Amino acid sequence: MYTPPTTVNHYSQHSHRSTLLIALLGIITGVTGAAGDLGGIIFLLIARYSGDDYGKVFWIVGVITIAGNVLVSWIRPIPKGQLGGR
Repeated sequence: MYTPPTTVNHYSQHSHRSTLLIALLGIITGVTGAAGDLGGIIFLLIARYSGDDYGKVFWIVGVITIAGNVLVSWIRPIPKGQLGGR
C-alpha cells in the first residue's frame, strides 16, 4: 500500500513560478551554448585562414566581440519588478 510522504514540498506552492524559471533557464542555457559553439567556429575559421599571426587572430576576434556588444547595448535590462513575467 502506498503512503504519501509527510514532508511538504516548498516548491508545490510556487509550481507555476518554478516551471517558468526552469523554462527560462533552459532558454538561456541554449542560447549561451549556441553562442559559444558559434564563437568557437568563427575563431577557428579566422585562425585557419590567418596563418601563424595569432596576434591578428585575437585582434579580429576582439573587434567582432566589441561590435557584437555594441549592437546589443541599446537593449534595456528588465526592471526588477518584471522578473519572472510579473
